[in-house]
Amino acid sequence: MLTIDDREPVHHPHVVLPLRSRVKDHRIARLEFGDYAFLGYPNEALGRPVTVAIELCTPSDVCGKLTDGRLAFQLSGMLERYDTAILMIDGTITPNKDGYVWLGNSVRNGVKYERLMDTIF
Repeated sequence: MLTIDDREPVHHPHVVLPLRSRVKDHRIARLEFGDYAFLGYPNEALGRPVTVAIELCTPSDVCGKLTDGRLAFQLSGMLERYDTAILMIDGTITPNKDGYVWLGNSVRNGVKYERLMDTIF
């Protein structure tokens, strides 16, 4: 069963369409954490299928959520409720010529690209 948060696109080409080809049933519901959730492959150690959640963000979403703490809140909630939590960034985070990525609209909220990648991955 694929659960799609009711605030998310139901036909997202990089998430929903590939999953719906493998997961036959889906429903639209409000997820407390994550944008999409489903059962993965069975795990012998757990004795059941693995639960998986995906948080889908654009690069600007990631930067905004890092700035105000929502990303840590979302990911920690996903890790508490699911066996596997995936942060999927739909797009490319690119640094400026000085190697910085700007978080939000303020010039003071810049972070080095390498540090941002270390934080995310």
